[in-house]
Amino acid sequence: MKFEFPLAGAKKPDDPMRVGIGAATFGLKVNFFNRPRNGVYVSLYPQIEFTVPGPETVEKGLANPGQTLILPLLVQKDFRHITVVANGAVNKPIHDSKRNTTGTLDFGFGRALNRHVAAMAEVRFLSTFDLRRERLLVVNFGLMRSLRDNVVLYANVGRSIFSDGSFGHTYVGVGLKFELTPRE
Repeated sequence: MKFEFPLAGAKKPDDPMRVGIGAATFGLKVNFFNRPRNGVYVSLYPQIEFTVPGPETVEKGLANPGQTLILPLLVQKDFRHITVVANGAVNKPIHDSKRNTTGTLDFGFGRALNRHVAAMAEVRFLSTFDLRRERLLVVNFGLMRSLRDNVVLYANVGRSIFSDGSFGHTYVGVGLKFELTPRE
């Protein structure tokens, strides 16, 4: 299960920086194919993104109006020295006729550096399905550090390589992940 809300910032040329809470996301990851012996895992991860009630979040450009239904399929393969993850998702806006349905294609690569620390890299592409609008290509790099068996601290930094917008995007993230695993 996931519930997250970012502290977001947006700055356009010649405008002051705008900061606040961005769109919150709630999701439930369902692992339906797990083969630890082969290192193959497949999951569905339906999520809903929504605007947190607050002062002018949409007007500041920190969140989209309405909600977005996100339907990703995740495939993970563990190799001896690296883990590869591929995600494909459909992002369907709800209650906002001005936004288009988009797709996301994401490839991630990670490697444990020791028992507690892992490094990862990600390439993400987002676009409308006709590949003509709302195109965004992002590269992210990050580190994860286990604090306990079920608590992970993570940080990432990224940059847009290509965007239909007139300026680049920088991404910085820090968070805690609490893993809840049912007893077998």
